[in-house]
Amino acid sequence: MLPPEFSPASFTPGNLAVLRVGDGVQTLANTGSFAVTVQEAVTPHLDKFAGDVTNVLGSTMFINHGLVGVGHISASALDSFGETFGSMSSMQVTGFATNGDGSYSGTLNVLPDRGYNLGAFYADFAARINQVGFTFRPYYGPTNIGGTTDLEKLNAQTNQFTFGAISGVRFTYFDPITGSNSFTTGLDPGYQFRHAVWQDDAVCEVLHRRAVAQFHHHQHLRGDQ
Repeated sequence: MLPPEFSPASFTPGNLAVLRVGDGVQTLANTGSFAVTVQEAVTPHLDKFAGDVTNVLGSTMFINHGLVGVGHISASALDSFGETFGSMSSMQVTGFATNGDGSYSGTLNVLPDRGYNLGAFYADFAARINQVGFTFRPYYGPTNIGGTTDLEKLNAQTNQFTFGAISGVRFTYFDPITGSNSFTTGLDPGYQFRHAVWQDDAVCEVLHRRAVAQFHHHQHLRGDQ
């Protein structure tokens, strides 16, 4: 990983010599040097080859089959809390496995966007992680998948993924008004909540300053620097 002070703009097209190699944490016991070529990409890289594209790296062969599957979840789908399934702001796949019939399965762990909004209406949508089980059956055939009408073609071309029920867990926080855990909200929690949080923050700041002062006082009594 590049250090934070580097950015793509740090390297201009041409040859670049890398003199030292280390992980930035351990000592640089293993160092070396090599040269790389920085090349500016000004046109899109398009695959113009029909069929599979094969590359070999060492003893490993990689085969690019191209796009072999598409899936969709209905916009009206509801999760286990009875709320519409939001767009995916972030996603992680867990439990990915190969099945005996050549299909693949796993679970999508999704961080959705906020809930349903329309004009001045905002849903009381708790932040959450949604989980969706899926099965993926890639299509490697050389011909079109099928369908005669546009709708049939669309369904045929987007059915390589099948999805299960949408479950998940909603996030909670400690509510200073009720003194208990509450679900997060997409609404304005109100003046009382904001005032209580501000009071809690102020108390924490006072306690923190007192603790720091007492620490320095004890260090002074002990003669520590």
